[in-house]
Amino acid sequence: MCTSNDASASSKNDALNALHQCDDEDAPPLIAALTSLGFSVQLAHVPKETSWDDVDEHGYIKLKSAEGKDLIRVGGFQHNRLLRSGGSWDAAAVAKVCEAAKDSVPAAA
Repeated sequence: MCTSNDASASSKNDALNALHQCDDEDAPPLIAALTSLGFSVQLAHVPKETSWDDVDEHGYIKLKSAEGKDLIRVGGFQHNRLLRSGGSWDAAAVAKVCEAAKDSVPAAA
């Protein structure tokens, strides 16, 4: 079960942007994979409405550094049309995002 760390979130956007903790069995595959690699994950809702026909903007994901720097963007990753073929329920696609995430982080000195 995914739960919010911020029990006081009162507005819709605050609730959607709250830091979530998910048990591994209930976490979406990408979140589970990233956290298993030691990444911290904070979900951020983008309120902009997008068109179902736009398989890039609709359902895109973006990974950012702790400083807010854009690291990775994958268009349509959460789009229903792509979920099991290049999207969030495709193990190969999840692995590809995780590899890109690892590659985007500077090696420890």
